[in-house]
Amino acid sequence: MYKWIGMMIATVTFLLSSGLHGEITKVKITWNNIGCTASCAELLEKYLKEIPAIAEVRLNAQAGSAELVYKPNSPYEYQPIHYAIARVGITLNDVRMDLRGTISHSGNQIFATSVGDNTKVELLGQQRSSTTQFVEKYNVANYPIDPEMKNALLSAEQKHQIVKIEGTVYMAYRTPLRLIVTSYKVEKVD
Repeated sequence: MYKWIGMMIATVTFLLSSGLHGEITKVKITWNNIGCTASCAELLEKYLKEIPAIAEVRLNAQAGSAELVYKPNSPYEYQPIHYAIARVGITLNDVRMDLRGTISHSGNQIFATSVGDNTKVELLGQQRSSTTQFVEKYNVANYPIDPEMKNALLSAEQKHQIVKIEGTVYMAYRTPLRLIVTSYKVEKVD
């Protein structure tokens, strides 16, 4: 009995402390919760917890959202999340992600590579809307990174700094993985 309790304490301590190291720290999904009863939400939580990369599921059935906390060094994959949602018959609205990583670039493309699991994500800016012309939603060229953010990210790349990035996964079902950045913070060097 005491050995089991000791193992549980060690496991919880490991999970809590390892979350501080970063990589893909959190994924938040939202869905249309109309018609998703309490039993639907329970099933969804069960299916999400079956995904090997996920350490914890924080489900809010009334809001139609779930926060998925990933295990250390576990890469993000859309398919297991999609499969869990499809199994209960609901539609995914949005996938948001928080990650901690290093910056690289190739030409005008800027990438973040998450610490630990090395998931590479192309970074996009907010879509620029226009009142005078149609803007194509499904064209990544319409999601440019603003100059201030671009300069800050390229500076972080040169200084080998870690950047914490939050954003919405662009067309989650497609590859390569792309993130529309809503906020970023360059970590201070010690």
